[in-house]
Amino acid sequence: MLKLPALLVLAITVFATTQAHAVSLEFRGKPGQVWKVELPLQATDTVGSLTIRALDQFKAQGKIQKYNGYESGLVSVNDLGNDTEVISDTVMKAYGWCFDLNGVESNKMPDQIRPSKNTDKVLWYWAYAYYDREWKQMCVPVAPKKN
Repeated sequence: MLKLPALLVLAITVFATTQAHAVSLEFRGKPGQVWKVELPLQATDTVGSLTIRALDQFKAQGKIQKYNGYESGLVSVNDLGNDTEVISDTVMKAYGWCFDLNGVESNKMPDQIRPSKNTDKVLWYWAYAYYDREWKQMCVPVAPKKN
């Protein structure tokens, strides 16, 4: 029969091994296009390196057909990439991919940001910047960032 200290160690071990030990990555394109994965966090990982690992996994699983991206940035997933929509002589929307870490957008490139916890969440979303004689809005999601 186990004594109290041994039971306590066993309980802590079971609790620790059942906790989430992966960074969550989610990609949102047009409405209804969502790809999700959890990846183990390695000491040298950046948002960029995790992104490439996730996209490679999606491609191998047939969830996406192609992507164009690097650890320093994401250009396209399938056919969602950089694009422009001219609305008038002075107004346009410029489309591309934006990301946030734990709900916070960054001015840094994805290869310059290191997730620090296994519970971190990376969200990539297809978005646009709105121009009307000057840039008025940046990273406006095409689809809702949350369901």
